[in-house]
Amino acid sequence: MTPVIAVVGDIAVDYTIVTDHDRAQDEKVPVASSSWELGGTAANVAAQIAKLGGRAALVGDVGADPWGGWLLDRLGGLGVDTTAVRQLPGRSTVVTIVHDAARRTLYVDRGVTGRAPVPVEAASGADLVYVNYAPEAVPALVEAGLAARTMLGLEHWMLDTPGLAECLPRLRAVVTNEAGLAELRRRRLRLGVDVVVTLGERGATLMRDDEIVHHEPALPVTAVDPTGAGDAFAGALCHAVVGGRTLRAAMSSAVVAGALATQALGAQAAQPDAAQLAAAVRAADAHE
Repeated sequence: MTPVIAVVGDIAVDYTIVTDHDRAQDEKVPVASSSWELGGTAANVAAQIAKLGGRAALVGDVGADPWGGWLLDRLGGLGVDTTAVRQLPGRSTVVTIVHDAARRTLYVDRGVTGRAPVPVEAASGADLVYVNYAPEAVPALVEAGLAARTMLGLEHWMLDTPGLAECLPRLRAVVTNEAGLAELRRRRLRLGVDVVVTLGERGATLMRDDEIVHHEPALPVTAVDPTGAGDAFAGALCHAVVGGRTLRAAMSSAVVAGALATQALGAQAAQPDAAQLAAAVRAADAHE
């Protein structure tokens, strides 16, 4: 049976707009294009896993509003298991992503995200648990005996979460970015577990005790939109790991998925399926 990856975290509506300042009149700036899409970092990770043929079970919250039903429909259409997604009273989270010339700004209206304790028992039967944007769930997962199956997508601000730092050394792995690594170093936290650091156009590194164990170069691409690239990376990484690959080996396909995901506007529009990812990995290997 295909292993199950439980993805714990946020689900959102992404409203993406591209402005047209050349036609601006006074304070009114026309919108050149816009779209409403499924988003949220955890939903993005789950979507990437599903597109690669994996079994993703999402644990998170949407509002009891029309957007909540729309989000559940979109997730179901991708093949993501939404059994553990709750519809809570209130509004669903909406993220407005503004592309203004060379600048990209995200405005997050959190809605019901993070208002209620995460039902970690919903992840108990999973072969791997990936936590993204729900750091408060990590101590509960550790207490439930799921530490060895849990990977955390760590943002620098999460280290202020009570009890989180003490849990990190017990996890299977931590995935972070340069800001997260800098905060780990500032706090002098030497975790003793594998830490994968995404570096954007420079690829990713695998670290242990602040020492680089492996560097995986990026797939050279001209990015259209970096929104969700890290989520695609995480989804491909989890899919490869639960399929039996080592974390180091899994990074090769993860960096390619992250790069491919930048090739269209929106977090999920250019996420690769299994065939696309395999072809891109083969092309990258042949180029080396």
